[in-house]
Amino acid sequence: MTRRVVLGSRRANAARGGDDVVVPDLPALGVDRTPSWRVTLRRFAGTARHAVHGAEPMIAVGHSMGGLVITQAAAEESALFAGLVYL
Repeated sequence: MTRRVVLGSRRANAARGGDDVVVPDLPALGVDRTPSWRVTLRRFAGTARHAVHGAEPMIAVGHSMGGLVITQAAAEESALFAGLVYL
């Protein structure tokens, strides 16, 4: 079974394929209560990295802004990711 990190609006469909899917709430989105004025790309990338830390390398899937986030996360800590997929 492949573990994937999915960021963006396609995340609901990802779990239907039987993969183990990690879907973090990005800062100021979902249930996260970070004030919007504190949100940066680096903070988004840190959330993605934190979501997969300690697991085997994952395939990260990013849609729209999520593509920027997974690119930054992989640039900061490439060992956490087996690959990047852009939708």
